[in-house]
Amino acid sequence: MSASYRPGNAEPSKTIGVGSEDSLRRVIVLSEIFYPETTSTGYYLTAIAAGLARSFSVEAICSAPAGGQRLSKMERYCGVLVRRFGRMNPKDATIGARLFGASVRALRMGLWLTINLNRRDIVLITTNPPLLPLVAAIACLLKRASFVLLVHDVYPMAAVVAGVLKPDSACGRLWHVAQRRVLRQAAHIIVLGRDMRGMVARMEPAAASKTVVIPNWAETDTVRVIAKIDSPFARENLANERFVALCAGNLGRTHDLGILLEAARLAETDRYVLFLIAATGSQYNWFVREVSRNPCQSLRTVPLPLERGAQTETLAAADVVIITFKPGMAGVSVPSRMYNAMAAGKPIVGVTDDDSELALVIREEGIGWVVSPGDADALWRVIAEARAQPERLREMGLKARCVAETKYSPDKILGEYRKLFDSIAAATPFL
Repeated sequence: MSASYRPGNAEPSKTIGVGSEDSLRRVIVLSEIFYPETTSTGYYLTAIAAGLARSFSVEAICSAPAGGQRLSKMERYCGVLVRRFGRMNPKDATIGARLFGASVRALRMGLWLTINLNRRDIVLITTNPPLLPLVAAIACLLKRASFVLLVHDVYPMAAVVAGVLKPDSACGRLWHVAQRRVLRQAAHIIVLGRDMRGMVARMEPAAASKTVVIPNWAETDTVRVIAKIDSPFARENLANERFVALCAGNLGRTHDLGILLEAARLAETDRYVLFLIAATGSQYNWFVREVSRNPCQSLRTVPLPLERGAQTETLAAADVVIITFKPGMAGVSVPSRMYNAMAAGKPIVGVTDDDSELALVIREEGIGWVVSPGDADALWRVIAEARAQPERLREMGLKARCVAETKYSPDKILGEYRKLFDSIAAATPFL
C-alpha cells in the first residue's frame, strides 16, 4: 500500500494554487468526509483517491472536519487536489443541525460541480451525506458527465433501521424515488457486499447489471497480530486473565448494544468472561449511562483510542470480537471493522441477519459464529462455547489473518478500483 494513503505516514500536505495535469483524465471524488478525517469513510475515500492518483488527475471535493483545526481550502495531499467547502457539524450536534449543515454543504459542492465539471471527467460519489448523490447526479446530467456511485449505506433504509425515519412517511417515499433515479443514472455502482448488491437490485432492477462488489480492505500493513500481554491497551484495561469479548468501534443507531448488556448479565455467574466495550459514538454514550445506572461485573466500558494506529493494541485485548447490528441491516451496510478484526487474527461473533455479508464471510471462511439479532441467550452460549475451545479459537484466528492477507489486502482492493476506472476511461473517448 506504499502508493496509497496511510494516516500519519503520508507525504506532507501543502497549499497550492489552481492547476492540474492536463494530460490525464480527471477523476473527481465527492465525499464530505476526507483527509485529515481518519474515521472509516474518511480513511477509505482518501486511500481510494490516492490510489487512483497513480493513473488519473484526482480532485477531492469535501468538507473540513469539526473542531478548531485550521485547514487550507485547497491543498495537495498524496497526489490528490483537495478542495474543502465548509466545516462539518460537531458530533454532539442535534440530528436536525447535522442534516441541515450537511445539506447546505452538499448544495455548495453540487454548485461547484455544475460550474466546473467537464464532460470527459469521471465523478465518484459517496452516499453520505444523503443529499450529495442527488445534487451531484443533477450536475452530471447537466454536464453530460458519467459518475460512479459508491454505496456505503443504502438510503433511506439505513435511516429507517436507525429509527430516524418512518418507512411509510412522505419524506421516506420521496427519498426512495430520488435514490432510484440516482441508481438509474449511474454509469457504475460499487457496493461493499453481496447482500448490498441484492438490496440495490431490488430497489432499482435496472441497476443490477452495472453493480459491482468491491469490499473495503483490511489494513494488513498496519494492523498486526500481537499477544494480549504485549498490548498497552490490554495492560491498562484488563486487570486479570479473563476471557475478553470485545466490541470496538464507532457505534451508531444501527448497532444493537442492548444485547451486549443482556448477555453480560447472563455471564455474571462466570467470573472468567468479560464483555469489553471500547467505542465512541452516540450509542456508546447512551450505553455508558445505562451501565452506570445498572452496573454489571461482567461488562466494562472504555473510550476507544481515536488513532487508527492504535487498532493493533485495541484488538489484541480480545479473545473474540463482537460486531452487532439491529435486525433488518442486511443489504443496508457492511461493517468495515470486520476486516481489521481479521487482520488482527481474531475470531468474530456477528450479531447480524443470516443473509448479511458479515454472516456470509464468517461462515464461508470458518472464522467465527453468527447470532440472530436480539438473541442474548444465544450470544452468551456462543461466548461460553468459544472460551471452552482455545485451540479452535487459535485456528480461527490464524485463518482470519490468512483471509485478510489473501482476499482483503489493500493492494488487491485498490487494484480493483484502478481496474474499474481504467475500464471506464478506456470505454469513453478523451476529448
